[in-house]
Amino acid sequence: MAGGTAARKPVGFKPAMICGMVGATRPVEAVSPISGRRVIRYSAGAGGSAKANFAAPISGATDTTQRTLFSAIVEAKAAAFNAGEGGYGRLWFTPEYLSTSE
Repeated sequence: MAGGTAARKPVGFKPAMICGMVGATRPVEAVSPISGRRVIRYSAGAGGSAKANFAAPISGATDTTQRTLFSAIVEAKAAAFNAGEGGYGRLWFTPEYLSTSE
């Protein structure tokens, strides 16, 4: 590309993502501010600059590369997300998606 212009992503393209939810040590009953219904929250309450949910794109040339990177991140961060045995947190991988219909 001339002049450093990046190519536009295809319409409907979604990059591979690693997502996580920091689990609470105990689920908490709450009331939804939108519907007013009772709900059970499994994510930890976040205060200050902390976040209870996380999502980031993962770049890689192949699906195998992306999954290898995801596995390395899970091994390093599972404890911080309370995603181990008996924890409510979780980390998950969503592969790239490109709609092929027109």
